[in-house]
Amino acid sequence: MPKTGLYIGSRHDIVPLLVFPNIQRWIYIDGIPVIKAGFEEDEYRAATRLERYLKDVEREMMKAGFMLVKSEPKQKMLVFQKGKREVVYFHSTVFPECTKKQKELMKDATFLFLKAFTPDKVVLSMVNQTKPLTLLIWHAPLFLGSQTQNYVVDFENDRDLITFLLNNYVENVKYVFVRDKRIDYDNSLPYQIMENLKLDVSHIEKIPCVNLLDYSYQEYKGNKQSYKTLKQVPLAKLKATRKKG
Repeated sequence: MPKTGLYIGSRHDIVPLLVFPNIQRWIYIDGIPVIKAGFEEDEYRAATRLERYLKDVEREMMKAGFMLVKSEPKQKMLVFQKGKREVVYFHSTVFPECTKKQKELMKDATFLFLKAFTPDKVVLSMVNQTKPLTLLIWHAPLFLGSQTQNYVVDFENDRDLITFLLNNYVENVKYVFVRDKRIDYDNSLPYQIMENLKLDVSHIEKIPCVNLLDYSYQEYKGNKQSYKTLKQVPLAKLKATRKKG
């Protein structure tokens, strides 16, 4: 069985394809273009939105060397290949409302890439249940000290995967935090991809961590909302704060 990664809320992001060449198959799932997510495709005319968006996906995949080899409109699926590597891309899918085909493929996943979107915790029941699951987390600080920031954990949402993992230790779930050490966005990997520049992954750092909070502590040592271990998080206090807000 090839190493399989799952990316929910992927849009047409090729970062994991570039950073993790040892993962041979990726399953991409996104609700776009059926749902609007604040990207440029939201403004595409309804009559041509799907066609234009799928062209965007194909163009971005080509930047990573992946070529379109199959299209199955009924399955809302595109398949891209680069040598022995493969991306199975599902569009117009609002997770966790998945098809039988999607669920079959997800059963092989042992890697889960998280970036701007955190899926429902039910994803843990859909991935491989016999091997350790590794969460690959891209630049996702958990505590920024302000409830107006996007990445502050919503402790009231018990359906959220991150909230569940903060409150429940799962022995066979591992964590790798991934970040671009180039602080200047104009030199970063996402910028290189967007501007069609030469792609350089040499500055990408992969940090294995024991739990979700280790990385937050390393990156935000001076932030009073950062915690080194899960046991140090005053969950009751944070829940109360969220309720008052």
